[in-house]
Amino acid sequence: GRTMKRPEQGEVDVAAYSVLLPLPPAGLRRNHEAHWRSRKGLKDRYSAEVYAETVKQASGPSARLQGPLRAVVEWRQVGRGDCDNALSGAKVVLDCLGAAPKTMAGADRYYCGWYESDEQIEEITVRRVRVHTKAAEGVKLIIWSVLT
Repeated sequence: GRTMKRPEQGEVDVAAYSVLLPLPPAGLRRNHEAHWRSRKGLKDRYSAEVYAETVKQASGPSARLQGPLRAVVEWRQVGRGDCDNALSGAKVVLDCLGAAPKTMAGADRYYCGWYESDEQIEEITVRRVRVHTKAAEGVKLIIWSVLT
């Protein structure tokens, strides 16, 4: 697995994943009203994109992250926006990066399995970054678990 130093928390080894993903479609963000059926199709297609990108970038430990987790979400988007919308928009991304739910609710989706459940995430830092072109848009995520 990959470890990194977190100097702001002292010299501590951590297991971490890092990935840059496309922004979720507008229909999956909280400020957009969409019928559940169209949202399901959007989630299914977006989860396949997330999975493909994580496999392509392949940076992180080989095992599932354990214990309490921390995350940094950097929401890169053209135009104005705010952090609370970025956090709510990142929910679908965090769901895709975790393990598949025990129910069949997401049976047509891809899951990366970085962690068992997003309930493990105890702290999320959100940064909203204004970019100048659509090509530069995306969501950068770093998720880590402090090794004890």
